[in-house]
Amino acid sequence: MGKIIFVTGGQGEGKSTFIEQHYLEKEGHYIFDLAKLNVELHGDYASFLSDEDKQMVVWNKATGDCLEAFMDGANIVVEYCLGAGYDEEIKSWIDQCKKMEIETRWAQVTCNTETAKKRIEKAWGTPDYFSSINYMEDTVKVFTGILESIQMTKNLGYMDNKNQ
Repeated sequence: MGKIIFVTGGQGEGKSTFIEQHYLEKEGHYIFDLAKLNVELHGDYASFLSDEDKQMVVWNKATGDCLEAFMDGANIVVEYCLGAGYDEEIKSWIDQCKKMEIETRWAQVTCNTETAKKRIEKAWGTPDYFSSINYMEDTVKVFTGILESIQMTKNLGYMDNKNQ
């Protein structure tokens, strides 16, 4: 069974860059990124926020892909924007993982406020930039559901048998 790696930080602090440098091309890792998946499926970031049907397609594909990867032994990397600092959601996810005996890692990416501000200003308006704060609530909903599905699968004994 893989582990779950949470990469957190505020806007412009380098979460996506950290993931690209440490996990993107690394075999055995699944990057849970709703925004990038939306671009792959629908061609842009904007529809993620404005079209509920397209959003549901992204949610379902992300859930299926993430569960399949995890059940196949991959590590799951989750980027999560901390809006105003510490967030109870991360602690809740880690506690859930602990109860399921899933190993976790937590990388908190930080930089000074001025650097983050410059990064956001430079990236804002470019087609490749979509702040993770825009899909923070979606990440919570979808990833919480994924953890619940993992728990149910473990309760049924499927994961224990598959990964032995």
